[in-house]
Parts: sequence; C-alpha cells; structure tokens
Amino acid sequence: MRAKLFVMGLGLAVATWLMAPTVASAQVDHYACYQVKDLKMPDKLVKNQAGTHSDAVTSGTFEKCKLKFLCSPTSKDGSVVNNPSADLLCHQCKGFKGAVAYDISDQFVNGRVETKKLKFICNPGTKTPA
Repeated sequence: MRAKLFVMGLGLAVATWLMAPTVASAQVDHYACYQVKDLKMPDKLVKNQAGTHSDAVTSGTFEKCKLKFLCSPTSKDGSVVNNPSADLLCHQCKGFKGAVAYDISDQFVNGRVETKKLKFICNPGTKTPA
C-alpha cells in the first residue's frame, strides 16, 4: 500500500510540474487524493482509454485506464491554496515498464528511487457537488 501511494505521489508531482509554466515561477499546491467509485449515474464512466505520453521520466503508450482517484488542492499545515480549482483525475493505466533512477527530495523523504512501471495518468479535471 505504501508503495502504491508513493508511486501515486510521484506521478502527481510530475503531473503538477508539467502543468506549471516554469519551475521558478510555479507555486505548486499540496493535493489530497480520494479513491473514487463509479456510481453509474446517469452513465457509466468510460474505461479503457489509450494514448501516448512524454514526460521527464519517459515517453511511451498507455492503455486500459480506469479512474481511481480525485485529487484536490489542499491546505496542508495552514498553507495557502494557490489554485483551488486545479483538480486532478487520476486513472490507473498500463504502460511503460523499465528502470530509471532519480534522486528525490521532499518534506517526507530524501533518497534515490528507481521507476518500475507507469501506474497512473493524472489529468486536469473539474468537480461539482452532486
């Protein structure tokens, strides 16, 4: 479970970085991610989306995607939320398998990691109360 959350967090960090205009001027929010369940009302969510991606880790294809998480900007420890409407919808997908090593650092961890496989594609999205 920790590994899945770590991979998801890493994916969110990459997605957020890619959405920022420049690293120097970006003020990136913290995100709280919630597992979702398709209520099938009025229509069932579309599954098995496919496409290509290119990011700071690798380029390749992805397929068989299923919506798994709704991530919303959040105030952590009283921090300011810079863009409260910058929601992410994260889809679990199959894709790139391979090893790329990175040195990483945030408030929770400093160390070296190695990617294993593409796990999530996170897209900008919107939410409205039902």
